[in-house]
Amino acid sequence: MSTSVINGRDAAVAAPRSRREARRAVSPLALLATLGLTLTSVATVYSFCRIFPGWAFFPQLSLVAVAVHLISLVGRYRRWNLAIVAGVSTVVTGALIGAMFLPDTMTAGIIPSPATWDGAWQFVADSWSQFRVTVTPVPSDGGFGITLALCIAATAFLADGFAFRAYGRAEAVIPGGLLFVVTSSLGYERLRVTSAAVWLVAALAAVVVLRAAHSEGGAPWLGGGGIARRVATLGTVAVAAGGFAALAAVIVGPSLPGANAEPLVSTRQKTGSGTEVLSPLVDIQARLVNRSNVELFTVAASEPRYWRLTSLESFDGRQWRQKREYSDADELGSSAAGGLVQQIRIASLGGIWLPAAFTPAAVESSVSFRFNAELGSLIRARGDLFTGLEYSVASQLPVITPDQLAAATSVNPPSDDYAELPDDFPDELRTLAAEITAGASSDYEKSLALQNYFRANFTYNPNVPRGHSERAMETFLRGREGYCEQFAGTFAALARAVNMSSRVAVGFTPGDIDEAGIYHVRGKHAHAWPEVWFEGVGWVQFEPTPNRGDPGAEGHTAVPAAQEGGVVTGPPDEVGAGDGSSTADNGAPVTTAPGTGAEAQLPDEFDPTGGSATTAAPALPAEAAATGSSGLPVLLTLLGIVGLAGLWLLAMPPIVKAMRAGRISTSSDQVLAAWDDATIALGAAGSARRPDETPLEYADRAWRATGCDRGDVRRLAELANVAAYSPAEPTEAMATEAEALARQTVKLLGRRAGFWTKLVRRADPRLAPIV
Repeated sequence: MSTSVINGRDAAVAAPRSRREARRAVSPLALLATLGLTLTSVATVYSFCRIFPGWAFFPQLSLVAVAVHLISLVGRYRRWNLAIVAGVSTVVTGALIGAMFLPDTMTAGIIPSPATWDGAWQFVADSWSQFRVTVTPVPSDGGFGITLALCIAATAFLADGFAFRAYGRAEAVIPGGLLFVVTSSLGYERLRVTSAAVWLVAALAAVVVLRAAHSEGGAPWLGGGGIARRVATLGTVAVAAGGFAALAAVIVGPSLPGANAEPLVSTRQKTGSGTEVLSPLVDIQARLVNRSNVELFTVAASEPRYWRLTSLESFDGRQWRQKREYSDADELGSSAAGGLVQQIRIASLGGIWLPAAFTPAAVESSVSFRFNAELGSLIRARGDLFTGLEYSVASQLPVITPDQLAAATSVNPPSDDYAELPDDFPDELRTLAAEITAGASSDYEKSLALQNYFRANFTYNPNVPRGHSERAMETFLRGREGYCEQFAGTFAALARAVNMSSRVAVGFTPGDIDEAGIYHVRGKHAHAWPEVWFEGVGWVQFEPTPNRGDPGAEGHTAVPAAQEGGVVTGPPDEVGAGDGSSTADNGAPVTTAPGTGAEAQLPDEFDPTGGSATTAAPALPAEAAATGSSGLPVLLTLLGIVGLAGLWLLAMPPIVKAMRAGRISTSSDQVLAAWDDATIALGAAGSARRPDETPLEYADRAWRATGCDRGDVRRLAELANVAAYSPAEPTEAMATEAEALARQTVKLLGRRAGFWTKLVRRADPRLAPIV
C-alpha cells in the first residue's frame, strides 16, 4: 500500500489486515466468547469431582485451563502461528504441573528440571498401568492428577482452535464434552446431576456467544442496534437458555427412564458404607504417602505385630501384582485356639483383604472368607469389608533364628513367579545387587546386606514421585530417598537379581495403643515390606525402610520394633473428610515396643561386610538432586502478576479507544483526534510538540527529527488547521483521509520503535489510541 494515499475511501480500505484481525481478536464479543470457553473448561474440571475425593484438584486444574485459554487469546491477538501457541502452552503447562505435583524437583522453585520430567513421566506411566484395576475415587496428587491436567490443557487448546481458527461453534465444546463424558462414565456417585447441569449451562452459553462473535460484521442473528444492544440481547438469551438447561437437568433429568440405572462402566466397589478403599494393587501409593489420621480398624491382641493384608508376587517392570486365586477357607480352623489371637473390628477400611498377623491359622466371623495359604492372605468371600465387621483370627508365629536362616537357601519357592524378573531388567541394577551382596556367604547374609544398605544410606521421604517401576527404582537409587513402597519394591527386585525368591507384602504397622490395650490402626500406618523365601522355613520378612521395625522380627533382622514415635492425643479424622490426604496427625503414632528406632549392630558372624550393619555398600553413580523448595506459591504469584499485566495490555487499549470514540461526534472531532494520534506518536519518537508551535510549524520540524513521511505529516497538519480554525466543517472524506494519514504515520514510527518502547506505549493509557 502507498503511504501517500489521498482518497479517503481508499485510505480506509488500506487499513492493515493484521491490525483488523488483532482488533477482532479482542473485540468485546470475542473476549466474551473466550470467557465462555474458559468457563466451559472450568466446568469440565468441576466434573472431575466424580473422579477425585475432596476439592484440592479444582484450583490446580482450573489454573491450567485458564492459562492455556489466556495464551491462546494472546496468540490470536499477536497473530502467532498455531504451532507457537501449542509450544508456549506446553511449556507453561509443564511448569504448572511441576509446581503443583513435583515441587521439590523444580529448579529455583519455578523451572522444571530433568527430575521433574522424569517424575511426571513415571507418575503418568504408573497411572496408565493401574487404570484397568483402579476404582474411583483416586488420589488427585499423582499420575491421575497429572494425566487430567494434560487432558484439560489439550482440551482448552483445541477448544480455542476450533472456535477462533476453524470458526466452529458447537465444535468448540466437543473436546471438553468428550472429556466430560469419559470422566463422568468412570466417576463415582458424587454431584452427578449438579456437575452435568453446570457443564451444560457453560457449554450452551459458550456456543451462543461464539455464534454472535462469528456474526460480527455480518447480519447479526441477534439483531442490530450496535454492540451494546447485541451484548445485552446475547446475555439475555444465554441466561435464559442456560437456566432452562439447568432446570431440565436438575428437575427433568432424574425423572427420565434409566436415570437411576446402573452405569455403563462401573468402577465402584460393590458394597461398603462410606469406607475407604484400600487395594494393595492400586491405592497403596496414596495411603502410604498421605498418611491420613482416619481410623481404619482396631485390634485387640496381647502383643503388637505388623497387620498384614496380602503380598504381591509378580513383577513386570512397571508394578508388583498379585495373580493368585483364593479358595474357601475350609483349611483354616473354626476356633481361635493357639497362636496370637486377634479380635479385629473394621472402622473404615474398604476393599476385600482382611488385616491379620502373618500367618492366619484360624478365623471366626459371621461372614464367610476365602483364603490363600501360599500368600497367607484372607479375603471376604462376597463383597467388601464394611463398617462394624468383627472377626477373630489366630495366627501362628513361628520362632525364626539367625542360625536357621543362615543354613537355608532361597531356592525352590512355591512358584517360579517369586524369582522372575523382566527380560529387560536393567543391567545396572543387577550389577548393583551383586556389589551390595558381594561379601555375603549365604542367602540370609545377602538379605541382611540389602536391608542394611537401604537403612544406612537412604532417607525416608514421602514427598518424592510415586511408583515402584524400574524407572522409579533407578530414580530412588540415585536420589537415595523415598518411602516404604520403593524400599520394599527395590529390595525385592534386587533380591531376585541375585537369585533369591522374594515378594512385596502390604499391610500396616501396629498402630496406636490405648490404655485398654487396643491398637488403633489409621491410614498413616499403611506400610509395605519385602519377604524372602527360605527353604524349610517359609517366608521371612525384612525391613529396609528406616525408622520402621516389626516387633516380632527383631531376632533375625536386628531391627528394633518401631514406627513413627510419639502418642496420638487427638481423635481420628472423620471418614470422608477432605480428600483423605490430611497430614494433620493430631500428634504422632505410638512406639509399639521399647527402642528408639536407631540402627542396631548385627553380630559379626551375621554381618556380610565383617563390620557393623551400617557399613555402606556400593551405590549407583549419584546425580545432582534438585534442591528447589515448593515453588507453587512463587509460581502462582508470578503467573498472577503476568496474567494481570497481560490482561491490562490486551484490554486497556480497546477500552480507552472505545471511550474516546464515544466523544467523537463531528468530522472536526475525527480530524483533531487523528492529529492527536500523530503528535503522540511523534512525541514518543523524540519530537514532542511545543505549546507555541502551529500545526504546520510542528510538522516541518517533526518530520526532520523522526524521519517520517513529510507529505503525510504536512497534509495532516493542514487538515488539523482546517478543523481547528476554519468556520466550515471538514468533509467526511477529509476526516477519513486524516485518520488514514495518522494511521500510516503511527505505523511507520511503530516499526522503528524498539520492543520496550512499544511495551511502554501499550501499557500507558494516554497512548492507547495510537497502539
